[in-house]
Amino acid sequence: MPSNAQYPAKTNLTLQFVLNFARLSKESNQEFFSVEESIKVLDSIFTSTGSRTTLPGGIYPLLYRNTIQANLKDRISPITLSHLKNATYRSIADDIVQKKWLKKIVDILQNNAISAIILKGSAFADTLYPQDAPRLGVDIDFLVKENEFERVCNLLNNIIDPVILDDTRMATYSTLFERVFSAKGNGGPIVEVHRALTNPHLFTIAEEDLWKGSTQHPAFQSDYIRILSPEDTLLHLAVHAFRDLDFCTHNLLDAHEVWCQWKPDSATLFLHAKRWNARKVLYYLLVNCKTIMQTPVPETLLAKLKPGSFTDSINRKVLQSALSATPTNNSTAFRVWQLISQITFVDRFWYGLQHQIVYGVTRLMDFILSLRKR
Repeated sequence: MPSNAQYPAKTNLTLQFVLNFARLSKESNQEFFSVEESIKVLDSIFTSTGSRTTLPGGIYPLLYRNTIQANLKDRISPITLSHLKNATYRSIADDIVQKKWLKKIVDILQNNAISAIILKGSAFADTLYPQDAPRLGVDIDFLVKENEFERVCNLLNNIIDPVILDDTRMATYSTLFERVFSAKGNGGPIVEVHRALTNPHLFTIAEEDLWKGSTQHPAFQSDYIRILSPEDTLLHLAVHAFRDLDFCTHNLLDAHEVWCQWKPDSATLFLHAKRWNARKVLYYLLVNCKTIMQTPVPETLLAKLKPGSFTDSINRKVLQSALSATPTNNSTAFRVWQLISQITFVDRFWYGLQHQIVYGVTRLMDFILSLRKR
């Protein structure tokens, strides 16, 4: 059994087992979990409420698939098998609904000659993961160019509803790098439209390079509908994990499969990480991949990405403490750890300070605008 991950953000051995067991790509013949351990942990997931709540929701189809392939179907408890089977069928049904909505959005984009890069779960559907074990994302995410952003939002207004989380924060809403729409009233998913991959004050992402490196989404075969390069996909997973201060969830499985199936170039990956100001966050994602998933990440790459010992010790404390304080990311404790991370996780600490200043000014504008409405 593998040792605990080096930077475990709310991880435990059950979660490590689940992520490891859910792999499609196994680069090593060595199994870190024996058959007996696998049966024991699988059965415990459905008898321990605490264990179940830590699992990424979309991972059950892969557990069911690999249970069958490992010939464990008749050795695990009937309750476990039933839970896995039912969760898989629900995921397949949900995946069909989500793909219908994605197709509807893609048709709108193509009919208006608008290019988009599909992100996260929707980018991995039918590419990294098979149809019988879909990678069901929480929402549909896609990136459009800055000059097309408002146009796309206006087009989406015709089929789904915009979500404004707090009408007292209109200054914040107008500057967000993403906007959220909901099709829940029509039985559909949440949709997030990005004009940038993540907060532009923390990371320096050259959007033009993203588009140049992108390729056609295999499911659509259209120049308008694209996915990120393998290197940029890993970096996006890393910066997204940083937002949640959690480098040990479904993002770890995605990163492992991207590495093993799409074969990113290590030199290109390091160069892009340096340009993005994202070497540290990439390190924490990849070191967990290597530790938990047995991903064949070269030690030379990890050595080049690893931060200095003082910064690393702070970041380790952040990852071990941030989400253990609360199950949500709205608590005061989590916000404190998040503020610290914005300085210690980015490659240049003044980017974090700049972000906090901009955030403070924006919140002040929110307050002023809310006063004017009274």
